[in-house]
This record gives sequence, structure tokens and C-alpha cells, in this order.
Amino acid sequence: YESRFKMLKLDSGFFSPFNVIMFIRLIFGNYHPIAKSKQISIILKLYCVSVAFVLIWFIAMCFEFYLISVFQCIINIIFNLITNEKYLIKYYNTIKINDVIMGFKRTFALNKGIAYVVTILFFIKLATYAVYYFMSTNYTTICFTLFVSYSIDLNYVAIVIIFALMYDRMRLLKIYLEGVTTSVIIVKRDEIAANIRRVKKFLKYYNNLLDNFDSIETQLQCSVCIICIINK
Repeated sequence: YESRFKMLKLDSGFFSPFNVIMFIRLIFGNYHPIAKSKQISIILKLYCVSVAFVLIWFIAMCFEFYLISVFQCIINIIFNLITNEKYLIKYYNTIKINDVIMGFKRTFALNKGIAYVVTILFFIKLATYAVYYFMSTNYTTICFTLFVSYSIDLNYVAIVIIFALMYDRMRLLKIYLEGVTTSVIIVKRDEIAANIRRVKKFLKYYNNLLDNFDSIETQLQCSVCIICIINK
């Protein structure tokens, strides 16, 4: 029996870092299919749509906010609803499958260094808005600003994850290839053939990484273009 709330990733555990990140993004209106149930997916989509309508309503009622930021937030919501972030799920799952085939262990969705930076920036922004909140008389606008800002930033996290996954796997390949090429110099001729097979295996993994990255090229370019055009 499979729970309706079973995540669509290959992570071990419902509360894996990747799933937690996706859930937090969802709270701020960035849709991600965190469950297999169609009913739950529809409810989550309706929630994200309602977030977009609330943003539009707030702008219509209050013109004290940056229209460009709200526009970017709404565009992100629409883009995620259209794509269902299937490209991200496919990309992530393919990398995890290749990791299992290669025997890589203790691999993460986010590099620890990047995760620390993202977390620090998250709390710095939260502290900044907390100061504004206590100094401002318009608490509603501050909360709205914080929500929109975090929604945009958390949408960036998906792009960060894509490149972070690629970076970590390239780093692993470099370490393994350096180990193989070093051992070739000192081993006997009988073991050279085994090392050649290992190199071929690593090169096949590298090719799979590139193919996987190429498969999400269109969606990734759209995401980056939205960021570049709006923030130009």
C-alpha cells in the first residue's frame, strides 16, 4: 500500500532535506507535486493560484509595493503550475539513480557550503524585515513584502539545486578520476585493464550527467530568462 502523501523523490524519508525545501517553497506559492494523490495535487494547485490572486488583490488595494517584484512572483507561480516542476523531479531522480549505479554514497541535494550560505541569507533577511516590522507602522505591507521576497528567493533555490547537483557530481568524478590515474602509474600492467574499465564507467556517468542536464535545458532557460528580463 502506497500512501497518498508518498513523495515523488527517491529520498529516504518524508522529511529529507530536498522534500523539506520543496515543502517550504510550496508554502510561499511555488507549486511542487509533493504527493502522488491527484486530489491533494489539485488542492495544492488551488492554493498556489489563490496566492497569485491575493497578490493581485493586494496590489490593487495598496500601491506601496514594488510592482516588478509582485509581477515576478506571479510569473514564477504560473510557470511552476504549468511545468508541475516535472523537469526538476526527473533531473533529481535521474541523478539519484545514477548515483546508486555508480555506488556513490552520502550524496546530497545541496552542497553543505551552499546550504549554509542559503540558510544564513535566509535568517539575515528575516532579521532585516523584523527590524523594519518593529520600526514601521504599516505591518501589513511589511508582512506582504516579506512573503513576496521569500517566494522569489525560494524559487531561485530550485535553480541552485540543479547547478549544485551538477557541481557535486563533477567534483566526485574529479576525485575518482584522479585516484584512478594516480594508481595507473604505480600498479602492475595486469591492473591497468581494470582501471581502464573504471575510467570508462566514470566517463559513461559523465555522459549521463550531460544528457540529464540537456533534457531540462528548455525549462532551465525559461527560468533564467524570467530572472534576467525582470531584473534587468
